[in-house]
Amino acid sequence: LSISDIGVEIIIYGNTFEEGYFTKEFSIINLKGQEVTYECSLRMEQTGSFDYAFRVFPKNENLAHRQDFDLVKWI
Repeated sequence: LSISDIGVEIIIYGNTFEEGYFTKEFSIINLKGQEVTYECSLRMEQTGSFDYAFRVFPKNENLAHRQDFDLVKWI
């Protein structure tokens, strides 16, 4: 796998979001050998109690939906 085959995102959910959740994909900021460092900066504009999860998912233009693949990892 190459670094372009994998995506990492944060999912924030709570009852104050219009759609029920918010997602943002992390950016790659460093690559050292086989170690990749990701970063995500976001500004919360709503207050309240939120839950969050991180998702590592496959990225490939031939996948109809990234959740269709059996290698989605929830952290």
